Amino acid sequence: MFAKADMFGLGKGVYPKSKLPALPVHPHCLCRYAELYEGEVDMSKEREQIKKAGDEWLKKLPEARKAQVLGVGGMAKWMQGEDWRKLIHSYAGMREAETRLSNAKELLQKEIHRGIIRVKKVTLYAEPNSITEVVSGKGGITRNYYDENGRQYKQISNNDHNHPTYKDFGKNGEHAHDYVYDDNGKIIDRPARELTPEERQFNGDIL
Repeated sequence: MFAKADMFGLGKGVYPKSKLPALPVHPHCLCRYAELYEGEVDMSKEREQIKKAGDEWLKKLPEARKAQVLGVGGMAKWMQGEDWRKLIHSYAGMREAETRLSNAKELLQKEIHRGIIRVKKVTLYAEPNSITEVVSGKGGITRNYYDENGRQYKQISNNDHNHPTYKDFGKNGEHAHDYVYDDNGKIIDRPARELTPEERQFNGDIL
């Protein structure tokens, strides 16, 4: 049905990427999506006509084929006016297309998390471009970020360390420190601040 019916006015088996039939659609289904590109389809003609298109497709089928698609009882109900979408067991509506890159950011984040180095204490220097992680006895987690020279430039903690200065940050006192050095490489400040949205997303597993 889905390859032969014109359910959106774009041609037989053609669907907007936000409204694709969910696969699989039948037993032993080997159906797959094929992309069409801008200019191949006139999207100005798009109009939803799912029920009508399904009805028209079913009407053209021999009775035996109708019974295969709807079941004998379902065929009888359809002929009495019931919506075919309620009679086809595998029909799961339409859904948004997932691009090949839809999970790329999540997968990259998991890869980076896999590379975080668990250590027993924080040091100002570590492997260049690395992230280390220290877990305290009470479950607090601190992540330490190092630049291309192996010098720490940032620290993120998921708690307030029972320090009144940090209690107003975030929901649980989570906060970040940016490391400031003088010209001789001596640390002179590490001001605390709120986490950015990007930092919250990346460190969501510990917040």
